[in-house]
Amino acid sequence: MSEKSRLAALLTRDHQQLAEIHLREGRKDKALDLFARAGSWKQAGRLALELRQVPRAVELFLSGALGSAAEAYRESAPTHAAQLLLSAGHAEEALLLFEAAGAWPQAAMIAARLRDLPRAASHYERAREYEQAALYYERIGRFDDALRVLEAQARQLVQSGARAGASAEAARRDLDLRRAEILARLGRSQEAVALLRAWKLMGRAARLLEKAGEVERAIDAYLEAGEAREARRLVGRARGLDPRILARVHLESGDSAQAARILASLGEAREAAAAFETAGDLPSAAQQWQACREFDRAAQAWKRAGRFAEAGRCFELGGNAAQAAECLARAGEAGAAATAYVQAGRYLEASRHFLAVGDRSQAARALQQVAVGGSEFEPATLLLVPLLLEEGLPGAALQRLRMLSPAAGGGLEANLERLYWEGRANEALGKRDEAASAYQKLIALRRDHRDAPTRLVELGRQAASAPPPQPGAEPTRLEPRSPVSGIRPGTLLAGRYEIRAELGRGGMGCVYRAFDRELGDQVAIKTLLEGPERDGKEEERLLREVQICRRITHPNVVRVFDIGRMDGGLFVTMELLEGVGLDTLIGRGKQLSLARVRSVLTEVLAGLAEAHALEVVHRDLKPSNLFLTSRHLKILDFGIARMAEGDPRLTRTGFAVGTPLYMSPEQIRGELLDGRSDLYSLGVLTFTLLAGREPFLGPGAAAIVLDHLQAPPPNLLELRPELPLPWKALVEKLMAKSPEERFPDARTAAFFLAKLPIS
Repeated sequence: MSEKSRLAALLTRDHQQLAEIHLREGRKDKALDLFARAGSWKQAGRLALELRQVPRAVELFLSGALGSAAEAYRESAPTHAAQLLLSAGHAEEALLLFEAAGAWPQAAMIAARLRDLPRAASHYERAREYEQAALYYERIGRFDDALRVLEAQARQLVQSGARAGASAEAARRDLDLRRAEILARLGRSQEAVALLRAWKLMGRAARLLEKAGEVERAIDAYLEAGEAREARRLVGRARGLDPRILARVHLESGDSAQAARILASLGEAREAAAAFETAGDLPSAAQQWQACREFDRAAQAWKRAGRFAEAGRCFELGGNAAQAAECLARAGEAGAAATAYVQAGRYLEASRHFLAVGDRSQAARALQQVAVGGSEFEPATLLLVPLLLEEGLPGAALQRLRMLSPAAGGGLEANLERLYWEGRANEALGKRDEAASAYQKLIALRRDHRDAPTRLVELGRQAASAPPPQPGAEPTRLEPRSPVSGIRPGTLLAGRYEIRAELGRGGMGCVYRAFDRELGDQVAIKTLLEGPERDGKEEERLLREVQICRRITHPNVVRVFDIGRMDGGLFVTMELLEGVGLDTLIGRGKQLSLARVRSVLTEVLAGLAEAHALEVVHRDLKPSNLFLTSRHLKILDFGIARMAEGDPRLTRTGFAVGTPLYMSPEQIRGELLDGRSDLYSLGVLTFTLLAGREPFLGPGAAAIVLDHLQAPPPNLLELRPELPLPWKALVEKLMAKSPEERFPDARTAAFFLAKLPIS
């Protein structure tokens, strides 16, 4: 600008023009003042910033805002000034101006840049940028404030009414994830897990709980998330972890066996059984199914394990008689299988198994229950007829054969058997001609069937030597005979009890099956007959047995009903049992399975506990006094002991009643007895069931008695090497010579028995 222009500007006092002149000439200080005088606040403010006069620049910017007539400028001037300050590198001063202008987003960003985190958090919150605010509150450890602003953000999302969609869903999800993390930091893990569960993020919840040090809850969350291996990783860090959770960890991470053992120790039998099955430990699974009374499942497990005896017992308990019979038959327990077949209504199979154990009476009873005309009637008849002949009932045998249909489809073999037994029945009835005719028909079909040719020849010889019949004489007929002496079938005792069949006999009497005409029911009758060895004491013992047994109503003790007199003695009526004696299952050298032994002993102890509670001592506990029915084991003969000379299994002294093989030392000495004497006898029984023989087998009663008094029982492990040691300890405890060294009572012994291993 020319000198003339400068002079004109001075004369006219044109500050604006002079300021521009000084600015071009590089005199910025003078230009700054002149711009200010001219009211050019922005230009003056910029020059102040260039000259690093920050306070004055701010003052100029604000003065311009106050003096401006434009409202928009007045509102934007502080912000503009702040931006200028910021662009000039004066962030702190710019922050003040942004705060003064209420420009919270900008103020928050500058505060963050200046690392003034509390200020940044507060300004982001004022700007309603809640997620950013939460971030800075978290950085300074103000988690309560961080949670508060995130909750405000959540409310804002709800109030915004945003439509549901993938983006909105993701936003809410991310927000809840952050809230959950902060809640965990605040120790409010339950609320945090609830948020994450709502989004099905249990894996995140588990890691959050793990990070917060809540190990047990983290394990539970990992399990819920299906991350069992992660849960198992934390097990070692958990103190006092709930065993149920530990079992679940093992189960879901693939260690079913360990899980099953834990569940079993907790008494969770059903869950333990399922886990044992998963682990392939079928015997243990079966035991647990039994414990929770799931007998069918227990039986199936035993069966898959190849343990058919145990399977049969469980099928029996579960009411599945047919399956029980099949399994017991496969286990070689024919007597028990026969009883189960009867329960299942499969009488022909039952009879075959009764015959296998020599119980011909029960076999005949089963065969007589086979339906007439059915497919099994012919084979049943051909088995029954020989039994009827053995019982001296040829007429009944012949009548049974006549019931067979001529068109029965049994084939040649069945037809041959029909002819043979028809001949035998006619022979027994004295009908030689009919017998010979049957044998001739038989030989025509097969010459060498059984002993038919020999019998035919013998009949011919008898016919040749017999005198000719007298005119008008009746042919001689053989009458049915009772196979043994005693009370004949058909006899009526006391005008009430009709004797049907003999069931067994001992040294002093017999046991019969009878029909009670008054009550219309089957009963058993035990008699005490006259004989050379009978004395008044026998009657006293029988009376005492009735008095004692009528007091005991336990399912493991046979029920005794009444007593009566008959010619030649006394008789007792009692519960009629269907089954087999325990002694029939104990063959010499036969060792029963541990499961079967425990089952037998458990029921014996239950019956003894009831009797001992009534101050009743059995005094003669032995296998023949234990009877196995389809439902329960029954204890027989409380208060009575039979006597017989010369039998080492029976004794007869002036002071001791019992069986030497099973008598306690104090019983042998004639001392006062209590229930512990029966426990000694039970110990001998246990030894026998485990070893297949009694512990003491001397040459006579005296030697056996001496062993009971002085000798320890033989080492069971030599007779059964695989026997678990606790079983040996049980026998030694029961057979202690001194009663004080045995279990105090039957219930305590049963508690010990229940814990013994059976596999």
